[in-house]
Amino acid sequence: MLGQEPPVTLPGEAAIVSPITPARGHWRLLLAALLFAGCTSVSDVTGMATYQDLLEVRTEVALVQQSAQRMKAEADAARAQMEQRERERAAQENRQLQEMSQRLDALATTLNTLGGRVDELRVTTKASPVPSGLPLT
Repeated sequence: MLGQEPPVTLPGEAAIVSPITPARGHWRLLLAALLFAGCTSVSDVTGMATYQDLLEVRTEVALVQQSAQRMKAEADAARAQMEQRERERAAQENRQLQEMSQRLDALATTLNTLGGRVDELRVTTKASPVPSGLPLT
């Protein structure tokens, strides 16, 4: 089995990277932190939302819900108005149809009466003598 490597460098071995001294490493880390500190917020760096972000999202969701409710109420009112107009139009058409039916019935009655009178006149003209000199039609 393989064992652990010895901590001592063997002859002919050299370090791949130059060793970083503690003072030099801290300066680089501090410089990188200062450069990136102004570029992003804590929530961007950590990926976590802050309480303020949650409040903003809740506010936006509430506004969207209110808008949706308002639009639904407007749509319901428009639908009810259209249905009312349709009922009124249908009632008006029914009234007009009834009036036309009554007029037609009155015309039919008048026509029957006139037809009866014409028949009476024919019968009376056939029975009565025609004066001489008047042409027969």
